[in-house]
Amino acid sequence: MPVAKGTTVKTAFPTVSGNEENEERNNSESFMKDARGHVRIDARANGPIPKPVPFSYIWGDALEEWDQIQPDLRIINLETAVATSDKFCPGKDINYRMHPNNIPCLSRGKIDFSSLANNHTLDWGYSGLLETMESLGRAHIGFACSRHPDWMRAGFGIL
Repeated sequence: MPVAKGTTVKTAFPTVSGNEENEERNNSESFMKDARGHVRIDARANGPIPKPVPFSYIWGDALEEWDQIQPDLRIINLETAVATSDKFCPGKDINYRMHPNNIPCLSRGKIDFSSLANNHTLDWGYSGLLETMESLGRAHIGFACSRHPDWMRAGFGIL
Protein backbone atom coordinates (compact mmCIF):
# COMPACT_ATOMS: atom_id res chain seq x y z
CA MET A 1 0.00 0.00 0.00
CA PRO A 2 1.57 3.33 -1.00
CA VAL A 3 1.26 5.92 1.74
CA ALA A 4 1.63 9.59 0.81
CA LYS A 5 0.90 11.82 3.74
CA GLY A 6 2.93 14.40 1.91
CA THR A 7 -0.19 15.85 0.34
CA THR A 8 -3.58 16.96 1.62
CA VAL A 9 -4.04 15.50 5.09
CA LYS A 10 -0.60 16.25 6.52
CA THR A 11 -1.54 19.93 6.70
CA ALA A 12 -4.25 18.93 9.18
CA PHE A 13 -1.95 16.90 11.46
CA PRO A 14 -1.05 18.46 14.82
CA THR A 15 2.49 19.46 13.73
CA VAL A 16 3.62 20.85 10.39
CA SER A 17 7.22 21.39 9.27
CA GLY A 18 7.61 25.15 9.23
CA ASN A 19 4.38 26.22 7.58
CA GLU A 20 1.85 24.65 5.24
CA GLU A 21 3.40 26.32 2.20
CA ASN A 22 6.74 24.61 2.89
CA GLU A 23 5.24 21.18 3.63
CA GLU A 24 5.17 20.40 -0.05
CA ARG A 25 7.14 22.06 -2.83
CA ASN A 26 5.79 21.82 -6.34
CA ASN A 27 7.57 23.81 -9.01
CA SER A 28 6.50 21.67 -11.97
CA GLU A 29 2.83 22.67 -12.09
CA SER A 30 1.65 26.23 -12.57
CA PHE A 31 -1.70 25.46 -10.92
CA MET A 32 -0.53 23.74 -7.71
CA LYS A 33 2.44 25.17 -5.81
CA ASP A 34 1.93 23.73 -2.31
CA ALA A 35 -0.16 21.45 -0.11
CA ARG A 36 -2.79 24.08 0.67
CA GLY A 37 -4.10 23.77 -2.89
CA HIS A 38 -4.79 20.06 -2.32
CA VAL A 39 -6.68 20.96 0.86
CA ARG A 40 -8.87 23.48 -1.00
CA ILE A 41 -9.72 20.98 -3.76
CA ASP A 42 -10.50 18.22 -1.26
CA ALA A 43 -12.66 20.56 0.85
CA ARG A 44 -14.70 21.58 -2.22
CA ALA A 45 -15.36 17.93 -3.05
CA ASN A 46 -15.79 16.43 0.43
CA GLY A 47 -16.29 19.26 2.90
CA PRO A 48 -13.68 20.80 5.18
CA ILE A 49 -11.02 18.65 6.79
CA PRO A 50 -11.13 19.11 10.57
CA LYS A 51 -7.95 20.44 12.17
CA PRO A 52 -6.20 18.79 13.77
CA VAL A 53 -7.20 15.34 12.56
CA PRO A 54 -6.60 12.27 14.71
CA PHE A 55 -3.66 10.14 13.59
CA SER A 56 -6.06 7.38 12.53
CA TYR A 57 -7.71 9.72 9.99
CA ILE A 58 -5.46 8.74 7.06
CA TRP A 59 -6.52 5.10 7.26
CA GLY A 60 -10.27 5.65 6.84
CA ASP A 61 -12.06 2.30 6.99
CA ALA A 62 -8.84 0.31 6.60
CA LEU A 63 -8.26 0.01 10.36
CA GLU A 64 -11.61 -1.74 10.88
CA GLU A 65 -10.97 -4.02 7.90
CA TRP A 66 -7.51 -4.93 9.17
CA ASP A 67 -8.90 -5.65 12.63
CA GLN A 68 -11.29 -8.12 11.03
CA ILE A 69 -8.84 -9.91 8.74
CA GLN A 70 -5.80 -9.73 11.08
CA PRO A 71 -3.01 -9.53 8.46
CA ASP A 72 0.31 -11.13 9.33
CA LEU A 73 2.20 -8.02 8.19
CA ARG A 74 1.32 -4.45 7.33
CA ILE A 75 3.81 -3.23 4.74
CA ILE A 76 3.78 0.21 3.14
CA ASN A 77 5.76 2.21 0.62
CA LEU A 78 6.30 5.51 2.43
CA GLU A 79 5.95 8.16 -0.29
CA THR A 80 7.19 11.05 1.84
CA ALA A 81 10.13 12.09 3.97
CA VAL A 82 9.62 12.29 7.72
CA ALA A 83 11.82 15.30 8.28
CA THR A 84 12.22 18.86 9.48
CA SER A 85 15.01 19.72 7.04
CA ASP A 86 14.49 22.77 4.83
CA LYS A 87 17.20 21.64 2.40
CA PHE A 88 15.19 20.25 -0.48
CA CYS A 89 16.78 18.25 -3.25
CA PRO A 90 18.02 20.64 -5.95
CA GLY A 91 16.61 19.96 -9.39
CA LYS A 92 13.60 18.05 -8.07
CA ASP A 93 10.33 19.87 -8.65
CA ILE A 94 8.05 18.09 -6.15
CA ASN A 95 9.22 17.48 -2.58
CA TYR A 96 7.04 15.83 0.09
CA ARG A 97 7.57 15.69 3.83
CA MET A 98 5.77 15.09 7.09
CA HIS A 99 6.93 16.33 10.51
CA PRO A 100 8.44 13.56 12.71
CA ASN A 101 5.94 14.42 15.48
CA ASN A 102 3.26 12.97 13.21
CA ILE A 103 4.83 9.50 12.95
CA PRO A 104 2.04 8.17 15.23
CA CYS A 105 -0.16 8.13 12.11
CA LEU A 106 1.90 5.12 11.00
CA SER A 107 1.91 3.58 14.47
CA ARG A 108 -1.88 3.96 14.59
CA GLY A 109 -2.01 1.86 11.42
CA LYS A 110 0.11 -0.77 13.19
CA ILE A 111 2.59 -0.67 10.32
CA ASP A 112 5.29 -3.32 10.59
CA PHE A 113 7.53 -2.40 7.69
CA SER A 114 8.10 0.44 5.24
CA SER A 115 9.90 0.52 1.93
CA LEU A 116 11.85 3.71 1.31
CA ALA A 117 12.56 2.75 -2.30
CA ASN A 118 10.65 5.47 -4.15
CA ASN A 119 11.08 8.81 -5.86
CA HIS A 120 10.42 10.86 -2.68
CA THR A 121 13.01 9.25 -0.39
CA LEU A 122 15.58 11.99 -0.99
CA ASP A 123 13.17 14.94 -1.37
CA TRP A 124 14.84 16.67 1.59
CA GLY A 125 18.35 15.37 0.97
CA TYR A 126 20.39 12.76 2.80
CA SER A 127 19.74 14.47 6.14
CA GLY A 128 16.00 14.13 5.48
CA LEU A 129 16.42 10.44 4.69
CA LEU A 130 18.45 9.88 7.84
CA GLU A 131 15.78 11.68 9.90
CA THR A 132 13.11 9.52 8.22
CA MET A 133 15.01 6.34 9.16
CA GLU A 134 15.54 7.57 12.73
CA SER A 135 11.82 8.40 13.06
CA LEU A 136 10.79 4.98 11.78
CA GLY A 137 13.29 3.34 14.13
CA ARG A 138 11.92 5.22 17.15
CA ALA A 139 8.42 4.09 16.14
CA HIS A 140 9.65 0.46 15.89
CA ILE A 141 8.75 0.30 12.19
CA GLY A 142 11.15 -1.72 10.08
CA PHE A 143 12.38 -0.30 6.80
CA ALA A 144 14.54 -1.06 3.79
CA CYS A 145 16.75 1.29 1.82
CA SER A 146 20.04 1.23 -0.01
CA ARG A 147 23.24 0.52 1.85
CA HIS A 148 25.34 3.60 2.44
CA PRO A 149 28.43 3.77 4.68
CA ASP A 150 27.14 6.74 6.70
CA TRP A 151 23.86 4.98 7.43
CA MET A 152 25.62 1.80 8.39
CA ARG A 153 27.74 3.75 10.92
CA ALA A 154 24.53 5.22 12.27
CA GLY A 155 23.29 1.68 12.94
CA PHE A 156 20.96 1.44 9.94
CA GLY A 157 20.98 -1.11 7.19
CA ILE A 158 18.84 -3.53 5.32
CA LEU A 159 16.45 -5.41 7.55
